[in-house]
Amino acid sequence: MMNVNIEFAQKVLENYCLGTVIDIQLLASGYANENYKLTTNNGNVLFRIYREKKLKEIQYELSILDILKKYDFPAAYPYKKNDTEYINSTSLGQVVLYDFIEGSEPNINQATVGEIAHAVATLHNISSWKDHQKKSTFSIQGCENIIDQFSTCNNQYPEIFGYFKEKTEFLSNFLAQPLPQGFVHGDIFPDNTIFKGDQLVAILDFEEICTDSVLFDVGVIINGFCFIDNRLSNELLVTFLSEYNKVRKLSNEEIHLLPYYIQWGAHAHLSWHLAGIMQNKNQKKQQRINELIDRLKSLEKYPF
Repeated sequence: MMNVNIEFAQKVLENYCLGTVIDIQLLASGYANENYKLTTNNGNVLFRIYREKKLKEIQYELSILDILKKYDFPAAYPYKKNDTEYINSTSLGQVVLYDFIEGSEPNINQATVGEIAHAVATLHNISSWKDHQKKSTFSIQGCENIIDQFSTCNNQYPEIFGYFKEKTEFLSNFLAQPLPQGFVHGDIFPDNTIFKGDQLVAILDFEEICTDSVLFDVGVIINGFCFIDNRLSNELLVTFLSEYNKVRKLSNEEIHLLPYYIQWGAHAHLSWHLAGIMQNKNQKKQQRINELIDRLKSLEKYPF
């Protein structure tokens, strides 16, 4: 945990016209950054310290947010400094200040599922992705690289490793088929969104924004918003697809491959958690792995 105090935050704020820091409060930190709520005499600001991302990766994320702002996309946008740049290089890492969006995580229901479907379909319709291409951190090749490390990693989980290898091999053929491409957020789960009641206010954390088959994003979001008690809700799935198609119509090939991309949405995030516990045991990640495997096994029997 980094030592961020009012004096440090105020030093950064000197690069802006955002007032004087009154208070600083640590928010829930992600795996790649730390977020603070700054209370100033002019209002609240989100103060983010990037712990792991390289400068070019941060710049790419910010460039995509510049594009999304032109579409009035619901997101928390960064503040420009007085020199019109976004990034502060500090002793604690790269710092960017964002809008502080008031609200909360959503209740999962048909209204909130419809809201997220409209937003992500809008994202997938943005054509300028062709000029800002970046590979996803999630891929079958990435899963195969993890499999190659099974025999030499610190912590051995034979049953998990066996299932992961089997599932990777199964999905690889389906994911090889060409599909429509576009901007992909890659991590739209309820805790990365802010709602006021049933209305979407912002989608957060564009750290994994990339270009990929947009059906991957659809599969991830269905995992985030259409499951109740770790089981796919047909009612919420129908709502999501109906509302998504009002903004961007899925192709016949996408509809055919959707069951496998719902599985891929779970499997890709399983790969991320699995890579984490292979070297360092983590009870929370291991619990999430067990949930995702249980989910994947239930999807194999789902009557699409």
